Amino acid sequence: MSEVVVIGAGIAGLATAALAAQDGHDVTVLERRDQVGGRAGTHEEAGYLFDTGPSWYLMPEVFDAFFRRFGTSAAQELDLIDLPVSYRLFPGHRHADTAPAAGSDTASAGDRGLPSAGHADSFPSPLDIVPDREALHTLAEALEPGSSAALDDHLDSASRLYDLASVHALRTDFGREHRGPTGLAGRVRSLGGLGSGVLAAAGRDPGTRAVLPQLPGLLTGSLRDHVHARFRQPLLRQILLYPSVFLATDPQRTPALYHLMSRMDLIDGVQYPRGGFGTLIDAFARLARDAGARIRTGADVLSLRPGPRRGRRWDRSIAEVVARTADGILTLEPDWVVAACDLHHVETRLLPPALVSVPARVWEKRDPGMGALTILLGVEGRVPGLQHHNLFFTDDWEANFASVFGGRAAGPPEPASTYVCAPSVTDAGVAPDGCENLFILVPFPANPSLRAGQAELEAYADRVIDSVGARVGAPDLRQRTRVRRVQAPGDFAHEFHAWSGTALGPAHTLGQSAMFRDSVVSPRVPNLLRAGAFTAPGVGLPMCVMSAENAIDALRFLEGA
Repeated sequence: MSEVVVIGAGIAGLATAALAAQDGHDVTVLERRDQVGGRAGTHEEAGYLFDTGPSWYLMPEVFDAFFRRFGTSAAQELDLIDLPVSYRLFPGHRHADTAPAAGSDTASAGDRGLPSAGHADSFPSPLDIVPDREALHTLAEALEPGSSAALDDHLDSASRLYDLASVHALRTDFGREHRGPTGLAGRVRSLGGLGSGVLAAAGRDPGTRAVLPQLPGLLTGSLRDHVHARFRQPLLRQILLYPSVFLATDPQRTPALYHLMSRMDLIDGVQYPRGGFGTLIDAFARLARDAGARIRTGADVLSLRPGPRRGRRWDRSIAEVVARTADGILTLEPDWVVAACDLHHVETRLLPPALVSVPARVWEKRDPGMGALTILLGVEGRVPGLQHHNLFFTDDWEANFASVFGGRAAGPPEPASTYVCAPSVTDAGVAPDGCENLFILVPFPANPSLRAGQAELEAYADRVIDSVGARVGAPDLRQRTRVRRVQAPGDFAHEFHAWSGTALGPAHTLGQSAMFRDSVVSPRVPNLLRAGAFTAPGVGLPMCVMSAENAIDALRFLEGA
């Protein structure tokens, strides 16, 4: 039985710990914060229970498959609610003459009426986006007559690509666990392995054969250009482009292949775990502990020390993990280390220079993805006009993305699109009776100099709150606020060691996707594995769970090698 130390108790670390303990390893998880979950944390105050990070329960099959590894299921572990509306879309001023009127067939798509009162007259009525093909046809035709056939093609392609990626591009480290050639040679070999798998699938499945000729263009073309070539109406384009935010990426730099994301919200729909995402994290922590893993919070890892020098060479394996706890310095001597935390922090702060695999000059060229301004609001009384998920799109869509992804020194975006999650619309237990729980997120540049408490940033947050209130008929929203908690990129950098204050992890550009993402196996340290958003398959809770599965697959291979 090997001793395994996992650094970080986010969902990737907890999943890794559960799987490693299930395999019989002696597992210790070290988490610097006082609670598990990482970015998927919770905050309780004055009777409000907030999720501080992820709020979209997507790719449910990933969580269910993980639970089934332990003889249970998502249905047994969580109280999942199907949301009848994937999200409510609030268009900008410019779309007042193109958005369907409130009370029209489209505005009430699927007999889900939209509010027509309480909204500023200068704005069009909001639209409910539902996972129903007929309702989506009606919406598409109302926005852009004749576009429903193109929408069908888009969604059918998204579904085929989603299925293809699920089998061949997500639960894999592309053969890199074999410690074959690294650098360009390793990437080429990985690409060849992926291609072989896809070709084999094409031989069995007509749907895969149909999409195969499109793959080169989908990889090299942008999501923006892919959507713009097929649709003209701005709102319809925005509906199909906004999922790039889930990938921490500008649509102009997101490979067109990622239009597969439309499968999630427009076909499969969105769920919500009653009690919030803390219940999901609690379930993963429970699985890890029940399997035998020990989880130590308040344990801040300070360094990863290699073995002793042998002549002129160091033993490149990690011999000691050194952490600071409330009881003093803790030193562990594991056989394996899994870094389920920010990889930039591991490479620049924890490892000695001789064992670093990503030099500083490479980090400077990489894209950390987007940052975020998040605002937790506990509001006295209800807030009309909101669904569980709400997207407020700016007219100047491309200018907004340019300001968010324009560089790490950029300031708060003007203009800005905004996301509002109102879980109390679905779950009365997350707010006091008759009150509203709001999570507001504005995509920000990944600029760690932006911190909560700065006068300009707090004034910006005030304007965001006032803008949301004005759109939903609650002009006194800020005055009714009983709880307010703001986080900006600098707070992410401080609290999570987040590289450049990134909110999700490295952007999913072509050069940072699939086999071009960091391997789960360190190329320089024989007993160091990695899991989480920096590795394949990428950012987001389901992807981080799969990265943990990839890391454990690599551990099994390496122990058997």
